[in-house]
Amino acid sequence: MQHYQSLGLKFDATRDEIKSAYRRLAGVHHPDRGGSPEVFHRIQAAYEVIGDAKSRREYDVTWSRKPVTSVRETARELAADYFDKC
Repeated sequence: MQHYQSLGLKFDATRDEIKSAYRRLAGVHHPDRGGSPEVFHRIQAAYEVIGDAKSRREYDVTWSRKPVTSVRETARELAADYFDKC
């Protein structure tokens, strides 16, 4: 759900909702407009995955099958995933 949260969306968001959220957030957080580069890159990464139908399906399946052991462990994994992509 991290990518959906990055765009402020629910799991069942439509393609138009995803595109609209990306454009709105990218405009607000773009580094050329004084936004945070880290937040902007997180928004871009989320859109690259859930903005494409095929990669979204793969992401949804992977995410739904991932066992959650604890909130702390999940936070560590999300942070590691984020920094691996930077």
